[in-house]
Amino acid sequence: MTIRRSREQSKRRNLEHIKQMAKQLFEQKGYEATTTREIAEAAEIATGTLFLYVKDKAELLILIYTDALEEITANSFATLTEDMPFLDALMHIFGPCLRFYEQHLENARHFLKELLFHSGGNDGHQLSATQKEGIIERLVDLVRHAQERGEIRQQLDPQLAARSFFAMYFAAVIAWLGNILLSDADVLAGADIQDQLRAVFDLQIRGMLP
Repeated sequence: MTIRRSREQSKRRNLEHIKQMAKQLFEQKGYEATTTREIAEAAEIATGTLFLYVKDKAELLILIYTDALEEITANSFATLTEDMPFLDALMHIFGPCLRFYEQHLENARHFLKELLFHSGGNDGHQLSATQKEGIIERLVDLVRHAQERGEIRQQLDPQLAARSFFAMYFAAVIAWLGNILLSDADVLAGADIQDQLRAVFDLQIRGMLP
């Protein structure tokens, strides 16, 4: 059992090292321009060995983004305050995710594309699905707190309301990264996706008022 645990720990460490090297290359060269051979060389392993840890480059991107978003959302929920208005609380949770995507728009677009259209069944997709459900469950508690404070109707199903808020956030991300909601030129000109999302959440909350 000790040998098996040691092997599992070693494999986890190696995967973390591979992800770190891939992350650096993606940020320096861009996801599309980076090859699996370059990632393997940076991690000081054979290209064939790389595929013992991930199925392909896309899975690496999903794992990297999922790890980052997990850390971001965990910090956001941990720093919520009891007296924060519901709309502000939603933006406190999702705003940092948008700022993270904004750091590398092209890589974020590839992440979204791979997440939506890449063949599932790998660790990256499973981790992302688990992360989404975890966020929704924490949103359920936030909705219940808003109901207790009279900010939205008591009759609403908290689970359904939480899923609707997450769905609106995800739809806004798709529209933004797909240049439907805001183009790169809009972003450079100072247009803010967070303002757009806040307006959408505000409209959604108004429909849930007591």
